[in-house]
Amino acid sequence: MPSGDDFDAFLSKANSDLELFTALDVDELSNACGEDATSTMSNVESFSDDLSKLANDFSKVYDHMSCETVGKLVQKTVYEVSCNSISKGLLWTFISGLCLAAFGTILISLRSATQRPQIYLVSANKAELADDDSYIVGDDDSRY
Repeated sequence: MPSGDDFDAFLSKANSDLELFTALDVDELSNACGEDATSTMSNVESFSDDLSKLANDFSKVYDHMSCETVGKLVQKTVYEVSCNSISKGLLWTFISGLCLAAFGTILISLRSATQRPQIYLVSANKAELADDDSYIVGDDDSRY
């Protein structure tokens, strides 16, 4: 998006070119081009009017979007959010973290109640150990 200074420079250049073109005589232009230039001149005048309206609209929008206008709105919004909402946000964050810690501790503490632990029986004599995992008591061993 062009800045206000670039737009003003473009507008002044376009207006000067339009003034030079409209200063030409329609009959001379028709003779030079070999066809009727009346419709071309009416289009140029219409374009000049549209360009002037566009310049006025742009200047109005540019004035409302300047730093002096937008800065006040941004400052007020940030001030209200930081002063009013941040304490509530920190309170909810603290409460949520506390609940998460409490339920996480309960979950870790009760994990052993959901699974049957495996018991490893190791013989006192290490020479008697078998290679077939028969010393592991698991879910399928009901005799122990």
